[in-house]
Amino acid sequence: MGITLLIAVLVLAAVAAIALFLWMERNRLVVARHEVDRAWSSLQQALKARNDEVPKVLGLCRAYLPADLKELKQLSDARNAILRSKSPQEKYQASQTLRSALQAALQTAQSNAELKKNTAFQQLQARLAEMEGRAVEKRDYFNQSVAALNKRMGAFPGNLLVPLLKIKPGIPV
Repeated sequence: MGITLLIAVLVLAAVAAIALFLWMERNRLVVARHEVDRAWSSLQQALKARNDEVPKVLGLCRAYLPADLKELKQLSDARNAILRSKSPQEKYQASQTLRSALQAALQTAQSNAELKKNTAFQQLQARLAEMEGRAVEKRDYFNQSVAALNKRMGAFPGNLLVPLLKIKPGIPV
C-alpha cells in the first residue's frame, strides 16, 4: 500500500503542477490581451487629440484661403470619416487619411504669407507636430503589444489555451 500511495501522490503532484502551469499561462495570455487593449486605447486618445485640432486648422485656413479649396474639403471629409468608422482598423485607416489630408492642407496654407506669419497658426502647427509624434510612439507601442500577444498565442502551451479562452489575435496597424 505504501508504493501505491506514493504513486498516487506523485501523479497528483504532476497533475497539480501541469494545472498550475496552464493557469499561469492563461493569466499571461489575458494580461497580454489587456495590454493590447490598453495600448489601443492610448493610441486612440492620441489620435483623438490630433483630430480635435482639425476644426481649428479649418477655421484658420478658411479665414485666409478660398473656402472651396479641395485640400480643406478633403480634410473635412477625412474628419467625418473618422467619426463614422466603427472597427479599430477602420478608425486607424481613416486616421491615416486624415493625416495625409492635414499635411496637404498645411502645405497649402504655407503658401499664404499672411497665414504663415500668424502666431496662432504657427502654434497650431507646432502642437500638431507634437501630437503626431505622440501618435507614432503610441502606434509603435500598440504594434509591439500585438506582436507579443500573437507570439504568446502561437507558442506552446498558449496555442492550446487560445481556443478555450476565445482570445482573438491582435491586428497591427
